[in-house]
Amino acid sequence: MKFTALLLFLACFPLSASAAGEEAPFLPRTVGEMEFIETKDFEAEEKTRGMGRSYRYEGDRLLRADIFIYDKRKKDLKDGISSPDATAEIQGVPHVLGKMQELGNYKDVKELENGKKSYAGVQFLWCRHSYEHVVEDESKNPGVRVSDTFIRIRNGKFLKVRITTLQVDLEKDQKKIDAMMMEIARKG
Repeated sequence: MKFTALLLFLACFPLSASAAGEEAPFLPRTVGEMEFIETKDFEAEEKTRGMGRSYRYEGDRLLRADIFIYDKRKKDLKDGISSPDATAEIQGVPHVLGKMQELGNYKDVKELENGKKSYAGVQFLWCRHSYEHVVEDESKNPGVRVSDTFIRIRNGKFLKVRITTLQVDLEKDQKKIDAMMMEIARKG
């Protein structure tokens, strides 16, 4: 529970430890039509140690990919998707999104699908959710968003990818999502 609260804190408040020049160590600055934007280093402070780093890539409109590499201060994480740690991590996604809804940041959170996805022969645990951001001025609400979360353990660390787009753009953005995941699978 303490870790979930920390995750929610990190999701709600950007850290000042951002550095625009440090893209994901295994990805180029541009992946398909998505450009690297920033890195957040959560290892700098004791309270966020174990949360690793996140790497933000953005495409047109509201297409965003956040790549997280972290270990939660756990040793001996088993690579792949079959460990209890990997399963627990993907099962925590609906809980975190539900907490974001309870906090008033999201509304109408729904799980659409879940299972496994494979890119370039590399398997990921996967789930897809829809939600809306709560905004003060409803006229500025772009609408329902769809968010895919992919998880696996790689080199003893969690590799979590969250890619979000507008529901109305999902069909056209699916190719960009797949291109990003293919690149991560090949190089990550």
